[in-house]
Amino acid sequence: MIVLAVAVFTALPIVHAAAFIDFQNTTVIIFFDKPRGSVASFSARDTILLYNPENTTASVSGLTTSLGVSGVTVSLGNTSATLYEHESVNIPITFTVPYNMSEGNYTGTLTVSGTNAYSLSKTITLVIVHPNATLSTAWDVGLGKVRAGSTFTRVLDVSEIMGYKSASGV
Repeated sequence: MIVLAVAVFTALPIVHAAAFIDFQNTTVIIFFDKPRGSVASFSARDTILLYNPENTTASVSGLTTSLGVSGVTVSLGNTSATLYEHESVNIPITFTVPYNMSEGNYTGTLTVSGTNAYSLSKTITLVIVHPNATLSTAWDVGLGKVRAGSTFTRVLDVSEIMGYKSASGV
């Protein structure tokens, strides 16, 4: 008697773990805290969270970001990360705006994507805050000899030193 054994092997697909991306905030505030024109831009820093829920290592690479608000750039501190099973890591994210951007609220969609990462798409509000008017005054303090009952004129210069808001009407 001849026994013939046949084995059939099926190739299983290789599954790569993918990390989830999260950004907790819905509002990012940028304070203009330096005089107008003294710096080229202002920025705010925060973090995004990468989380690997799998029982295997996830190698995330090529992370890119966008916000969709004119003049605003968004950059990441790292564009790749290796996350072991059930590990999470915070990655710095920076929002940068030009020094001459108008005060106000700007709404955009923060998008973060990369290889072996589930893309994030989240609506956020970017708030630009200009400082309150900071006044500077100057006048000639030298009055010389003043006779009682006489009148004199002095010019008082009032200016706003930060350069974002007007000093008029103060």
